[in-house]
Amino acid sequence: ALERAIALADLESLDPLAAITRLQALVRHDPDDFEAVRLLGKAHEQAGQPEQAAEVWQALLDRQPESRRTRRKLAIAWVASGDFDLARPLLRDLLKENPEDRELWGLLNPAGSEDSGEGFDPSD
Repeated sequence: ALERAIALADLESLDPLAAITRLQALVRHDPDDFEAVRLLGKAHEQAGQPEQAAEVWQALLDRQPESRRTRRKLAIAWVASGDFDLARPLLRDLLKENPEDRELWGLLNPAGSEDSGEGFDPSD
């Protein structure tokens, strides 16, 4: 618990690399510590490491496939790492569930919007 608290403090003080080191050790010690895994994904995001963040979100999603929040984070990480072929179907599914999610619309259809009449239609 102390190491997780220190890692959280590292994240809050904008030192994601220190947090990553601590959290990787925590996750190695207890792979079922979902909070440590979640914080590790957040630390990779904060460190500008979308590929590593995607790996963490995918591992978490494998254990909690119903988690919309994790699916959303995975889709965003895939876009940030340039894996559009992986991201696109997940973005479509997420937008079918919540068509008001403007951030996801922007990722899926950066040239237009849901109001533009162009681009992706989630009903397809």
